[in-house]
Amino acid sequence: MNDPRKRHCHVCGKPLTCDCYYADYGLVKLDGCGHTYIEFDACPDCLNKVLVAMKQVLIFDKEEKPMPNQFTEIERKFLIGSFPTDLPLKEEFQVYQAYLSIDPEVRIRRNEKDGKDTAYYLAIKSSGEMVRKEIEIPISKEHFYALAEMVTQPFITKDFRIYQLPNDLLLECSHVDKGCDTEFMYAEIEFPSVQDAENFQPLPNFTADVTNDSSYKMKNFWKATRL
Repeated sequence: MNDPRKRHCHVCGKPLTCDCYYADYGLVKLDGCGHTYIEFDACPDCLNKVLVAMKQVLIFDKEEKPMPNQFTEIERKFLIGSFPTDLPLKEEFQVYQAYLSIDPEVRIRRNEKDGKDTAYYLAIKSSGEMVRKEIEIPISKEHFYALAEMVTQPFITKDFRIYQLPNDLLLECSHVDKGCDTEFMYAEIEFPSVQDAENFQPLPNFTADVTNDSSYKMKNFWKATRL
Protein backbone atom coordinates (compact mmCIF):
# COMPACT_ATOMS: atom_id res chain seq x y z
CA MET A 1 0.00 0.00 0.00
CA ASN A 2 1.40 3.40 -0.93
CA ASP A 3 1.69 5.93 1.86
CA PRO A 4 1.19 9.56 0.75
CA ARG A 5 3.29 10.78 3.66
CA LYS A 6 6.44 9.19 2.17
CA ARG A 7 8.26 9.19 5.48
CA HIS A 8 11.94 8.41 5.84
CA CYS A 9 14.15 7.34 8.72
CA HIS A 10 15.61 10.49 10.29
CA VAL A 11 18.84 8.62 11.07
CA CYS A 12 19.81 6.65 7.95
CA GLY A 13 17.41 8.15 5.39
CA LYS A 14 15.85 4.81 4.44
CA PRO A 15 12.28 5.13 3.06
CA LEU A 16 9.61 3.89 5.47
CA THR A 17 6.91 2.03 3.56
CA CYS A 18 5.00 0.16 6.27
CA ASP A 19 1.25 0.53 6.69
CA CYS A 20 1.21 0.94 10.47
CA TYR A 21 2.52 4.33 11.54
CA TYR A 22 3.13 3.80 15.25
CA ALA A 23 4.30 0.18 15.21
CA ASP A 24 6.35 0.18 12.05
CA TYR A 25 7.43 3.77 11.53
CA GLY A 26 8.85 3.95 15.02
CA LEU A 27 7.58 7.23 16.41
CA VAL A 28 9.90 8.29 19.22
CA LYS A 29 8.72 10.84 21.78
CA LEU A 30 11.04 12.51 24.28
CA ASP A 31 8.98 14.14 27.02
CA GLY A 32 11.47 16.64 28.40
CA CYS A 33 9.51 18.91 30.73
CA GLY A 34 6.05 17.42 31.14
CA HIS A 35 4.34 19.38 28.37
CA THR A 36 6.58 19.33 25.29
CA TYR A 37 7.98 16.55 23.16
CA ILE A 38 9.79 15.99 19.89
CA GLU A 39 9.08 13.34 17.31
CA PHE A 40 11.09 11.70 14.59
CA ASP A 41 10.66 8.62 12.41
CA ALA A 42 13.06 5.71 12.51
CA CYS A 43 13.33 2.40 10.70
CA PRO A 44 13.37 -0.67 12.98
CA ASP A 45 17.17 -1.01 12.97
CA CYS A 46 17.81 2.65 13.76
CA LEU A 47 14.91 2.81 16.21
CA ASN A 48 16.52 0.07 18.29
CA LYS A 49 19.85 1.90 18.25
CA VAL A 50 18.28 5.21 19.27
CA LEU A 51 16.23 3.65 22.07
CA VAL A 52 19.28 1.84 23.46
CA ALA A 53 21.25 5.09 23.35
CA MET A 54 18.43 7.02 25.04
CA LYS A 55 18.14 4.38 27.75
CA GLN A 56 21.87 4.53 28.43
CA VAL A 57 21.65 8.31 28.78
CA LEU A 58 18.47 8.65 30.78
CA ILE A 59 18.95 5.90 33.38
CA PHE A 60 22.55 6.80 34.17
CA ASP A 61 23.15 7.68 37.82
CA LYS A 62 26.67 9.00 38.30
CA GLU A 63 26.54 8.55 42.08
CA GLU A 64 25.71 4.85 41.97
CA LYS A 65 28.01 3.36 39.38
CA PRO A 66 30.81 4.42 37.01
CA MET A 67 30.17 4.78 33.31
CA PRO A 68 31.56 2.37 30.77
CA ASN A 69 34.00 4.00 28.34
CA GLN A 70 31.61 3.76 25.40
CA PHE A 71 29.55 6.94 25.03
CA THR A 72 31.33 8.53 28.01
CA GLU A 73 32.38 12.16 27.70
CA ILE A 74 35.05 13.32 30.17
CA GLU A 75 35.53 17.00 29.49
CA ARG A 76 36.68 20.20 31.14
CA LYS A 77 35.55 23.66 30.05
CA PHE A 78 37.37 26.99 30.38
CA LEU A 79 36.64 30.58 29.46
CA ILE A 80 39.11 32.27 27.10
CA GLY A 81 39.55 35.83 25.86
CA SER A 82 40.81 34.99 22.37
CA PHE A 83 41.82 32.11 20.14
CA PRO A 84 45.30 30.69 20.86
CA THR A 85 48.16 31.91 18.68
CA ASP A 86 50.88 29.55 19.90
CA LEU A 87 49.25 26.16 19.20
CA PRO A 88 49.03 24.14 15.97
CA LEU A 89 45.65 24.73 14.33
CA LYS A 90 44.14 21.47 13.04
CA GLU A 91 40.73 22.55 11.81
CA GLU A 92 38.46 25.60 11.56
CA PHE A 93 34.78 25.81 10.65
CA GLN A 94 31.43 27.31 11.69
CA VAL A 95 28.89 25.54 13.88
CA TYR A 96 25.14 26.11 14.06
CA GLN A 97 23.30 24.30 16.85
CA ALA A 98 19.88 24.27 18.47
CA TYR A 99 18.06 22.31 21.14
CA LEU A 100 14.93 20.26 20.60
CA SER A 101 14.76 19.44 24.31
CA ILE A 102 16.55 20.73 27.42
CA ASP A 103 15.89 17.80 29.77
CA PRO A 104 16.78 15.32 28.41
CA GLU A 105 19.28 17.28 26.34
CA VAL A 106 18.64 16.73 22.64
CA ARG A 107 20.64 18.85 20.20
CA ILE A 108 20.98 19.21 16.45
CA ARG A 109 24.11 20.63 14.89
CA ARG A 110 25.30 21.68 11.47
CA ASN A 111 28.95 22.25 10.53
CA GLU A 112 29.85 24.65 7.74
CA LYS A 113 33.16 25.44 6.04
CA ASP A 114 33.75 27.98 3.25
CA GLY A 115 30.01 28.55 3.00
CA LYS A 116 29.16 24.87 2.46
CA ASP A 117 27.58 22.39 4.87
CA THR A 118 29.97 19.59 5.82
CA ALA A 119 28.20 17.52 8.51
CA TYR A 120 24.94 17.14 10.44
CA TYR A 121 24.43 15.56 13.87
CA LEU A 122 21.76 14.64 16.37
CA ALA A 123 23.11 14.38 19.95
CA ILE A 124 21.58 13.16 23.19
CA LYS A 125 23.33 13.96 26.47
CA SER A 126 22.80 13.03 30.09
CA SER A 127 23.00 15.38 33.05
CA GLY A 128 26.36 15.73 34.79
CA GLU A 129 29.37 17.99 34.96
CA MET A 130 32.83 16.76 33.97
CA VAL A 131 31.66 13.21 33.27
CA ARG A 132 28.46 12.35 31.44
CA LYS A 133 26.94 10.32 28.64
CA GLU A 134 26.90 11.60 25.07
CA ILE A 135 25.52 9.81 22.05
CA GLU A 136 26.02 11.70 18.78
CA ILE A 137 24.50 10.32 15.59
CA PRO A 138 25.35 11.59 12.08
CA ILE A 139 22.17 12.37 10.14
CA SER A 140 21.43 13.36 6.57
CA LYS A 141 20.99 16.91 5.31
CA GLU A 142 17.30 16.29 4.62
CA HIS A 143 16.61 15.07 8.11
CA PHE A 144 18.65 17.78 9.77
CA TYR A 145 16.53 20.43 8.07
CA ALA A 146 13.35 18.51 8.87
CA LEU A 147 14.29 18.62 12.55
CA ALA A 148 15.41 22.25 12.24
CA GLU A 149 11.87 23.17 11.21
CA MET A 150 10.83 22.38 14.79
CA VAL A 151 13.12 25.16 16.06
CA THR A 152 11.57 28.63 16.25
CA GLN A 153 14.49 30.44 17.91
CA PRO A 154 17.74 31.59 16.25
CA PHE A 155 20.43 28.93 16.19
CA ILE A 156 23.51 29.34 18.38
CA THR A 157 26.47 30.21 16.14
CA LYS A 158 30.10 29.35 16.81
CA ASP A 159 33.39 30.16 15.16
CA PHE A 160 34.98 26.81 15.97
CA ARG A 161 38.69 25.97 15.97
CA ILE A 162 40.51 22.80 16.98
CA TYR A 163 44.13 22.90 18.18
CA GLN A 164 46.61 20.13 18.87
CA LEU A 165 47.83 19.69 22.46
CA PRO A 166 50.52 17.32 23.80
CA ASN A 167 49.59 13.70 24.62
CA ASP A 168 47.18 13.51 21.68
CA LEU A 169 44.72 15.88 23.36
CA LEU A 170 42.66 18.35 21.35
CA LEU A 171 41.67 21.87 22.38
CA GLU A 172 38.28 22.86 20.96
CA CYS A 173 37.69 26.62 21.05
CA SER A 174 34.40 28.37 20.33
CA HIS A 175 33.50 32.02 19.80
CA VAL A 176 29.77 31.93 20.52
CA ASP A 177 27.27 34.37 18.99
CA LYS A 178 30.05 36.58 17.62
CA GLY A 179 28.98 40.22 17.31
CA CYS A 180 25.90 39.79 19.50
CA ASP A 181 25.21 40.90 23.05
CA THR A 182 25.34 37.25 24.10
CA GLU A 183 28.82 36.51 22.72
CA PHE A 184 31.53 34.79 24.75
CA MET A 185 34.46 32.44 24.14
CA TYR A 186 35.26 29.11 25.72
CA ALA A 187 37.53 26.11 25.28
CA GLU A 188 36.92 22.41 25.95
CA ILE A 189 39.26 19.46 26.26
CA GLU A 190 38.09 15.85 26.26
CA PHE A 191 40.16 13.36 28.24
CA PRO A 192 40.56 9.57 28.17
CA SER A 193 40.13 9.27 31.95
CA VAL A 194 38.94 11.20 34.99
CA GLN A 195 42.47 11.15 36.39
CA ASP A 196 43.88 12.75 33.24
CA ALA A 197 41.19 15.43 33.42
CA GLU A 198 41.88 16.19 37.08
CA ASN A 199 45.64 16.32 36.54
CA PHE A 200 45.45 18.72 33.60
CA GLN A 201 46.95 22.15 34.26
CA PRO A 202 45.02 25.02 32.63
CA LEU A 203 46.82 26.93 29.89
CA PRO A 204 47.91 30.54 30.49
CA ASN A 205 45.19 32.01 28.26
CA PHE A 206 42.40 30.28 30.21
CA THR A 207 40.63 32.88 32.31
CA ALA A 208 38.34 30.63 34.37
CA ASP A 209 37.50 26.97 34.88
CA VAL A 210 33.72 26.65 34.36
CA THR A 211 33.52 22.86 34.13
CA ASN A 212 31.19 22.70 37.12
CA ASP A 213 29.31 25.92 36.41
CA SER A 214 26.00 24.83 34.91
CA SER A 215 25.28 28.31 33.58
CA TYR A 216 27.96 27.71 30.93
CA LYS A 217 26.40 24.52 29.64
CA MET A 218 25.21 25.28 26.13
CA LYS A 219 21.71 23.93 26.81
CA ASN A 220 21.38 26.45 29.65
CA PHE A 221 22.87 29.19 27.47
CA TRP A 222 20.19 28.31 24.92
CA LYS A 223 17.50 28.50 27.58
CA ALA A 224 18.77 31.84 28.93
CA THR A 225 19.25 33.56 25.56
CA ARG A 226 16.61 31.98 23.30
CA LEU A 227 13.64 30.90 25.39
